[in-house]
Amino acid sequence: PLSGGIDSCLCALVAHNCCRRAAEEGSKRLQLKTVYMPGEASSEESRSSANDLSEALGCEHIELEVGSSIAALQKASHFPSSVTVLGNLTARMRLAGVYFIAQSLADRDASGPFLCIATGNRDEMYRILFFLMRLVSPVITQSTIARVATWPR
Repeated sequence: PLSGGIDSCLCALVAHNCCRRAAEEGSKRLQLKTVYMPGEASSEESRSSANDLSEALGCEHIELEVGSSIAALQKASHFPSSVTVLGNLTARMRLAGVYFIAQSLADRDASGPFLCIATGNRDEMYRILFFLMRLVSPVITQSTIARVATWPR
């Protein structure tokens, strides 16, 4: 999924670089496809950011709206939902949506299987710190990165 946020954009850039390097080393051309799945809280800015990056990378970009599915589940359950519950449900719906799209593309194109790459919800600080620290010093450990990622933001 490419939400347009920092973590998913960084993930897409790393995946694009891996595909490019594999092609340079003679591997069969790998195709990177991006998926934007807006919900009720999604902004036009995030949609634009996802579209712009996908276009810059030359990827097929797919949009799958998940907000109506979430609303239908919420309505059918008859349970009150907190922001946390709805946030968790949205993340799970997006994951199911990505696998649905990957399997559908594999069937359509007979070019699968597809590898789904995603990040945890809003883990920008950890992901960016990990990549930046690895660039500066490849000997920095996971525990050091985890400690730094918990510092106040």
